[in-house]
Amino acid sequence: MNDTAVNEEVESREERIARASHEVDLLHLDSGPASWEPVPSATLRALAEKKLAGEDLIAPPSVFGVGPTYLLYRGRAHMFFGDTSSCKSWIALVAVVQEMQLGHDALVLDLEDGPELAVERLVQLGATPEQIGQHLIYANPDSPFTRDAEIGLMLDLMDRSPTIGVVDSMTELLSVHEANPNAQLDVARVHRTVIRWLTQHGAAVVLIDHTGKTPSVAGPAGSERKVSGIDGASFKFTQKEPFGRGVTGKTEIKLGSKDRGGHLRRYADKGVIAVVKLISDPETEAVTVEFSRGGAAGSVAEASARLEDQRHTVLRLVGEQPGIKKTDLRDGCGFIATDLDAVVLQLMHDDKIKMRRFGKTQRHYLPQDVPTEE
Repeated sequence: MNDTAVNEEVESREERIARASHEVDLLHLDSGPASWEPVPSATLRALAEKKLAGEDLIAPPSVFGVGPTYLLYRGRAHMFFGDTSSCKSWIALVAVVQEMQLGHDALVLDLEDGPELAVERLVQLGATPEQIGQHLIYANPDSPFTRDAEIGLMLDLMDRSPTIGVVDSMTELLSVHEANPNAQLDVARVHRTVIRWLTQHGAAVVLIDHTGKTPSVAGPAGSERKVSGIDGASFKFTQKEPFGRGVTGKTEIKLGSKDRGGHLRRYADKGVIAVVKLISDPETEAVTVEFSRGGAAGSVAEASARLEDQRHTVLRLVGEQPGIKKTDLRDGCGFIATDLDAVVLQLMHDDKIKMRRFGKTQRHYLPQDVPTEE
């Protein structure tokens, strides 16, 4: 390679780093003193009008379908907490596989192990090398989230839009920031500087944590600020049958004390929102995942196929009836409103459909059918 080519590569990387640095600066524009400026009255009024027109200002969960519902809100933080061996990390990776199989990018910040274990589990859960190579963004951090770290991560994120981000684990994330898990201010600082940074990219962020040692405390170990800082939902994982290589295990997922968006509580049966069975083949070690509770049982492959069928149904109806209203779309699809809302959000994220509002009516179009505004 000649010197000119080398210089061009160096300049290209320098330009990319400069762009990543600029993107990081943009993320911080609304923080600090600027965050105290009142929201414009026109913005507040527009939000009220949208709500009166039938739109959800807090979009329903649209990531990680488990049968009766989706569990995770885009652009919000969630917590999976439970005892050791309750399969929290495994089930978080099930969600990662589900998103990659839909063609979406996924971010994993693994502070507990290395890429070998993460990739092994993803393959066992059915992810292909192509899906992993194309859609997985994986980092194994062991130092604080400094500005240099922000820029380094931004280099991968600024041209991609992961729909899910997994942080494994909250305990180790606090540790690399020398934060005391029992100190509210320390936990709040990490939420503000790291977790909020991740959710600003639009991903549904999952924080994995352990339960407290005190039996009476039905939450993660440490400061209550761990949960109060969550703006999505918290879920408690309880092992019902142990899981391992060649062994079938079962985990119960209960909706915790937090569901900020308020869309999930209706699906919880005495708190239980899903029961997950993980079946490890004794010979191949391939892991099949089945969901039950509150809806039809089914494997993760079946859940992914169901999501894809729903997407095709919505696209077909929108293509056949440009400008179709939400009520007509719901009648034509034949599946529940929360599923429809989640699928529409996914398709809008993927730029497959566009939504336009005329007065109080929401109309949906394929991109090529959107009417020109006069």
